[in-house]
Amino acid sequence: QDKCKKIKPLWKKLRVPIGDRKYFSGAFMGAKSEINEKFVDEQLDLLQRQYEVTIQILKAIGRRESAVSQLVSIAKAASLALITSQKKPLLNIKANKNRGKKGKYLIQKKVKEKVKEKAKETTPNRTEQGILEIQTENFRNLVIDRCRRAQMHTVEVIGLIKKWRANLWRPHPFCYRGSNYVLKIGHCEGLKNMVKNPDALAALKQCKIESKELILLLFLFV
Repeated sequence: QDKCKKIKPLWKKLRVPIGDRKYFSGAFMGAKSEINEKFVDEQLDLLQRQYEVTIQILKAIGRRESAVSQLVSIAKAASLALITSQKKPLLNIKANKNRGKKGKYLIQKKVKEKVKEKAKETTPNRTEQGILEIQTENFRNLVIDRCRRAQMHTVEVIGLIKKWRANLWRPHPFCYRGSNYVLKIGHCEGLKNMVKNPDALAALKQCKIESKELILLLFLFV
């Protein structure tokens, strides 16, 4: 009876189908016998191991989701610093000229030149192009690092889900927040929007991110 009491909460936590619960309860948890006790012991052991693996999967998914989120944030930052910011001066000049605000444009130009000259004085060996190259290299290293973390956690999640499925008597997907998580990985959810952004895509190309860095993350990019 004590073992049966332990089994029922685990069924609920692991979301074992109601039909399977009813079958096992009727077949093995009614009458007390040596055979039934053996099946109950096996069921309890299996459920406990399955619960431990489930917790491991959820933690691994958390690590993967965090790595993917960081990768997206870095890609956005790279697109702003390397691509969008390079467009803004040209857009501002065009807008000011079209509006006839030559005086304001000249003031902005003088301020910009003054700031640039001051930067050259403090860092004489770093031209504007040099600074851009340094930024590009820094972003490249960050993107590659987060890609590898995301890849590592993706492999970890898939390995644990494979282990989780090995304990099932019939095929069943591991669902996370209502979705098959392996399919979610396959559909590149969380990353597809990143490469749909032209500036983010341009930043990745400027950083010379190779397709191998995005294996298991962005199948379309690869």
